Amino acid sequence: MNWLKMLRHSDGIRVLAVMGKDGDGQALHDIAERAKWHLEFAPNYESALKQIEREEFAVILCDRDRTTGCQGWGDAVQKMVAASPHSCVILTSSVKDDHLWQELIELGGYDVLTKPFQAERVIRSVEFAWSHLRTKRVREL
Repeated sequence: MNWLKMLRHSDGIRVLAVMGKDGDGQALHDIAERAKWHLEFAPNYESALKQIEREEFAVILCDRDRTTGCQGWGDAVQKMVAASPHSCVILTSSVKDDHLWQELIELGGYDVLTKPFQAERVIRSVEFAWSHLRTKRVREL
């Protein structure tokens, strides 16, 4: 099966959020409904890795503050990138820092979204990630 098709569910772009469903997670849920994405949650990185083994996601949103089972957010991002090479990994953080973005890119991540989430920024970042994946696939062919 074409991996791009697996990354796009009939309900929209497939997104995995490594965060709780309350607070930021609820805001993300509301944004995903508006954007018509298929959003799933993983409460921690261990469960996220198990979900990635079973399913493909176009975008994985990793909460910088939810690093249980990892040696910090950098380790978490590297594990997500290694486990799901066809996904764009986006770090979510309450800290806005250009050095954070640069370090994320060096680790194989795609973008940083600041919290609290701004709907237009989240939608733009996920849609750009989806466009990036499609362009990457065309180049591979």
